[in-house]
Amino acid sequence: MTGLAFPSRRVGLRQALVTGRAWERFTERGLPVHEAQLRGSHAGGGAVFRTGLTLRPGGWFALHLDPARDMPDLAAAGAVTLTLTLRARGLAPVERSLNVTGADLALVEVPLLVGGQALTAERVAGAPFAFSVTVDPPPLRLDGLVLRDHDPAEPAAGVAVRANGADAAVTDAEGRFRIAALPLAESVTLDFDDTAATTTHVLRPDWGRRVLSATFSIPSA
Repeated sequence: MTGLAFPSRRVGLRQALVTGRAWERFTERGLPVHEAQLRGSHAGGGAVFRTGLTLRPGGWFALHLDPARDMPDLAAAGAVTLTLTLRARGLAPVERSLNVTGADLALVEVPLLVGGQALTAERVAGAPFAFSVTVDPPPLRLDGLVLRDHDPAEPAAGVAVRANGADAAVTDAEGRFRIAALPLAESVTLDFDDTAATTTHVLRPDWGRRVLSATFSIPSA
């Protein structure tokens, strides 16, 4: 059987230039990325990389190119800032930057053995470059009800509510209150100030929701 024969000792192979994951804080949901662009800027100018985008479940992504064909010459650029722009459905474009050197972006030849034939391919020296992209979840509204001693017949009116130390709401005549956007945190401390007494509850929000309803109890006045 005849082995493979290549017209040139140098072959073009695609390489992952950037790898990473884009996800939402707290929920860990992957972002529905549909477009990505990578730019390189330095003191003497800049360039946009001609890359393809590969997506995997969970927000994982990779930008790839053929270095021999698509890689701009940045080897002598010194300090280079790589700026990644991701676009995901329903979200504003997200940008993240990474500082590298021209040497990281230089092309180097690596040996390959294909079908018994010794070949070489050009690769980007420092690739792949890792990006981690997180965004905040949408605001989570809290609709709350404050009762005295867990008694539905005893709503607590006029109670000041603080969320992680910041004034947030005051209960109405039916003991109800609303916080339009809870503080972004894995747990939120709610303080209920009722005349001279303060009752504290710790809430662990479900950031996968948009509205959270909860009932809280404070001692009788």
